[in-house]
Amino acid sequence: IKEKVQLMGGCYIDTLVEKVTHLVTDSPKSEKYLAAAEIGVKLMCSSWIEAVWEASQSSNIHANDEEFEEHKCLPFQNLNISSTGLTDVKRKEIEKLVNKYGGKYSAR
Repeated sequence: IKEKVQLMGGCYIDTLVEKVTHLVTDSPKSEKYLAAAEIGVKLMCSSWIEAVWEASQSSNIHANDEEFEEHKCLPFQNLNISSTGLTDVKRKEIEKLVNKYGGKYSAR
């Protein structure tokens, strides 16, 4: 990731500092993810780097172009969430939100 970011003109930093514009992660379960979300840093999956890299090989693009929105690391990304003791209405509401924000919902 670091090499591709640098080859595309970006700056790669391991720590979350004020000048960071994007956090690349495949998990929303870290302290860094939460801290970045609180300060408005864009949260992206590692697939974003690959997608931007591939697109940049054949055209002039920007990493923030709308075509890369599908690579956002959503709050429930890669999480399996279940519930118990909820009404059908509440369960459907939660299921809809979990799915919308990247997770998988199971009522079991």
